[in-house]
Amino acid sequence: MFLPTLLEANFDDFPPEGMPRLRFVACRLERAAAALTRVSVELDGPLHGQRINTKAEGSTCVGGDMRLAAQAMLEALSEATKGALRFDLIGVKPIRAFDTNVVVAAVMAHGDGMTRRLVGTAIVDEDAITGAALAALNACNRLVSPLLMQESSTLAS
Repeated sequence: MFLPTLLEANFDDFPPEGMPRLRFVACRLERAAAALTRVSVELDGPLHGQRINTKAEGSTCVGGDMRLAAQAMLEALSEATKGALRFDLIGVKPIRAFDTNVVVAAVMAHGDGMTRRLVGTAIVDEDAITGAALAALNACNRLVSPLLMQESSTLAS
């Protein structure tokens, strides 16, 4: 088994307000001197009042900015799982499909002594940087969510 999945979860154990989850708050892009870009991602954590903020820095370019946004999201997800999962970004690509702009993120997830390849997508309304962060979140959600549930039930006991 790689990690717990929703199919193996006991739904009677879920709290009445639903399964613990991360909520996307913001993705911000800052341009700095010397062609340097900083992207910060902010999530509401699974526990009330918990905030997760991460940043990634790198060279300024369109593809690089999207990559930084996805990387910042993956760092936030690793922090949310207390390091139980580690993520490596394979790539981020904007595409046009069915008359819609979409961002696709490919990720390698490492945890429990195993590795798994994940893919996530997000529709881009106007902001491709935010779309890249959301695509990374969507790629990893099914592995992160069960771990959040385990953590919140541990803290409640």
